[in-house]
Amino acid sequence: MIKHNHASTGDMEVAATELLHRQQQKVKNALLGVLALKSGAFLCQLTAFSAFSFLVARLLSRDASSLVMSHFFSVNTHYEWTLNVLVGALVSSLILNLFAHNRLMALQTSCLADLEAQLHGAFKQGQHALVRQHSHFYWQQLSTEHLHAIVKFISEFQLQKWLAVVAPLLLLGVIAYVNWFVFVILLVCLPVVPLFMIIIGKGTKHLHNTYFVAFERLGSMFANRLSNIELINVFSANRQQIQRLEQSSNTLNSSTMKVLQVAFLNQTVLDFFSTLSMALIAVYVGFNLLEEINLGPKLVFADGLFLLIAVPMMFSELKQLGNLYHQKAAAQVAASELASVLCNSQQSADVQQSPSIDWHDFQVVNTAVFAKHLFIERGQHIWLSAPSGAGKTLLFEALSKQRQASHETTQKVALLTQSPCILRGTVRDNLTLNNPLSDKALFAMLEKVELMAWYKNLKQGLNTPMDECPPLSGGEKQRLSLARLLLCDADLYLLDEPTAFLSDAQHQRLCRLIETVLKDKTVIWACHKPQSQRWFSHIWHINEFGEVLCHAN
Repeated sequence: MIKHNHASTGDMEVAATELLHRQQQKVKNALLGVLALKSGAFLCQLTAFSAFSFLVARLLSRDASSLVMSHFFSVNTHYEWTLNVLVGALVSSLILNLFAHNRLMALQTSCLADLEAQLHGAFKQGQHALVRQHSHFYWQQLSTEHLHAIVKFISEFQLQKWLAVVAPLLLLGVIAYVNWFVFVILLVCLPVVPLFMIIIGKGTKHLHNTYFVAFERLGSMFANRLSNIELINVFSANRQQIQRLEQSSNTLNSSTMKVLQVAFLNQTVLDFFSTLSMALIAVYVGFNLLEEINLGPKLVFADGLFLLIAVPMMFSELKQLGNLYHQKAAAQVAASELASVLCNSQQSADVQQSPSIDWHDFQVVNTAVFAKHLFIERGQHIWLSAPSGAGKTLLFEALSKQRQASHETTQKVALLTQSPCILRGTVRDNLTLNNPLSDKALFAMLEKVELMAWYKNLKQGLNTPMDECPPLSGGEKQRLSLARLLLCDADLYLLDEPTAFLSDAQHQRLCRLIETVLKDKTVIWACHKPQSQRWFSHIWHINEFGEVLCHAN
C-alpha cells in the first residue's frame, strides 16, 4: 500500500483518533438510547431468572406427587403471580432487544451514509488527482471494508463496551444484596478479564494493518495481471507471474493466520478466566448449601440457583466485548486510511479572490513542484513545457484545486487531462454537464471536433446512454472531452496533452479550433506535439528540480 501523503505516522494517528471521535459524537445520543434498551432487557432477564429460581425452589420443596397435578399453579395464587412475572419479563426482554436491534441498524445505516458522503466529498474535491494516487482495488477496499469497519466499531464495539460496564454493575448490585461473599469473589476476578483483553489487543492493530496491506497488494496485483494478460502471454511470463501471485497469496495467508491466532488467544483467555470464576462461585454455592462453608451469609436454594444462572450473564457481556475487540484495531487502521484521504482534501490554502493570479512561494503539497513567483493575467496564453514526469500534471491538478497547494484561486477552472473522463449519463450529459445548451450548439461543436460520423451511428442521438464501456476509441474519447471543455464557460482553461491520441493532421486542425474558441480566454497548454508558438504570450518550464520558471514569449 503506497502512501502518497507524507504526513507523519503520529499525525495520521491523531487524525484517525479525531475522525473516530467526531463520528462517535454524532451518534452518541442514539447509541445511549440503544444502551438504555439493552440495559432494560438485561434487567428483565435478571427478573426472569429470579422468578425462575423461586419457582424451581418451591417445586423441589413440595411432595413429588404434586409435580404432576394439572391444577398445581391454580391452587396457589403466589405461583400464578410468579409465573406471570417470569413470562412477562421474558417477553419484555425480547421486545426491548428487538427495538434495540432496529435502532442499532438505523444508527449504522446513518453512520455509513455520513462516512460515504465525506468520502464522496473528497472524491469531488480531489477527482482524478486523488483517484490515481492508489489502485482501484485500494479504493474498493476503502469503500467496502474500511468504512464498514469504522461503522461496526462506532456502533457494535462502543455499545458493547458500555454494556460490559453497565450490565456487571447492575448485576453486582443485586449480588451484593444476595450474598456479599460472592460479590467479593467477582470483584477480584472481573478486572483480570479486561486486563488481558487490553494486553492482547496491543499488537492487534499492527496485525490488522499488515493484513490490509497484504490484501490490497494481492488484489491490485491480480487486477493488474488480469488487465495485461495478453502482454504476459506475448512474453511467455505466465510462470513468473504465477509465482509472484503465489508469494503475495502466501503473505496474505500468513497475515490472516496471525490475526486469527490473536483472536483465538483472546477468546481462550476470556473463556479460561470466566470458567475459573464460575467454578469458584459454583463450589462456594454448593458447599454453602451443604453447610460445609460458613463464609458469608447462609444461602437458600433459590438464591444459590439465581447466582449460578445470573453470574454467567456478566461474563457473557465481557466475552462478547472480547469477540468484538478486534473491531477496534480494524477501525483504527481503517480510520487512518480514511483520514489520510480526507486530510488531503481539507488542508487550508491561501485563497486569492482576484481574477488574476499573483502568487509568491507557491508549493504543491507533498510534491517537488514549486514556483518562487507564479503570475497569470486574464487572457494570457501560456505554453507549458517539461520533461516527462517533471510535474506538469501535478501543477494542473493544483491549479484546478484537485490537489492541495499553498495557494488557491476562486476562478472557475476547466481541466482536460491526458485520460479523458466519460460520464455514465447520456451524450447530452457528457457535453453539457447539466448546463443549458441548445442542440444546435451541441451539433455544431460535434462537427468542429470531427465527431459527427460517430454521432450519426447513435440510435438515440444525444439521449444515447454512455455505459461503463462506451463505444469510443481513445481519440474519440479525447475529442468528446475536448468538445465538453470548449462548450463550458470557465475563467482558466488547463489543457494537458489535449490531442495526445490524434494523428498529426487532426492535431493541427484541432489546435487551430482551440486557438479560435479560446482566443479571449486564459489558457495554460501542455503538449509534446509540434505546434506554432506564435499564439502563446508566455512560456513556462518545469526544470528537473520541479521549479516552475515563467517568462514572456
